[in-house]
Amino acid sequence: MIRFGWAALNCSIFENRLEAVRELHEITENTILDEKKTFEEFIEREASKLDEETRERFYDHYHDEHLKYRDDFPNISRSSLFMNCFFSLENFLYEWCCYFDNNSEIKLKDAKDKGLRKYRNYLKQFVTDTNFFATPLWESIMFYQDLRNALAHSNGNLDMSSNVSLINKLKKEKNVTLTKYGEIRLNEDFINEVTDKLLVFSDGLYEQLEHLSRRK
Repeated sequence: MIRFGWAALNCSIFENRLEAVRELHEITENTILDEKKTFEEFIEREASKLDEETRERFYDHYHDEHLKYRDDFPNISRSSLFMNCFFSLENFLYEWCCYFDNNSEIKLKDAKDKGLRKYRNYLKQFVTDTNFFATPLWESIMFYQDLRNALAHSNGNLDMSSNVSLINKLKKEKNVTLTKYGEIRLNEDFINEVTDKLLVFSDGLYEQLEHLSRRK
């Protein structure tokens, strides 16, 4: 599809950021994996020099360090990249809203709700298909918002006695793991899943709105 004008620029900025996130995700995953292998080789090399009793104490001493490479570093990286995707999505939709706010009599301040829901309610007045924001793709984006809030406000640790709705959603996600302690862990494929869906969403929103942006 050949794109034109301001709409094309807004989509390109958003999509380029998503592609950069994908590339950085691959780099960081490979780097962490290499560091993990190096650390494990060091552990096994040094452990082989020890007797059995001392070896067990040696393993115990480095246990927490190993967990950093196995669990903490990947999850911190994935969570950070996911948050970057979400912030970029918010800005992308806000830019669309500002464009129409400046070029129509329909004003963003009059739209109900806040955040993504406010942007949705505003842009629904301009899209060619009124069902665009009532699709499984938009439902995924709403889930990402709930996930973003959990990561931002509870540091990715849910109270298992509450948050029932989000917990049920998390259990259905193939690329998100919820531990028995309520800790949210993003799997390796999660970032690519998110960027894939947001790229499709960007393309779809362009098709819905670009005809209006070309009139201005």
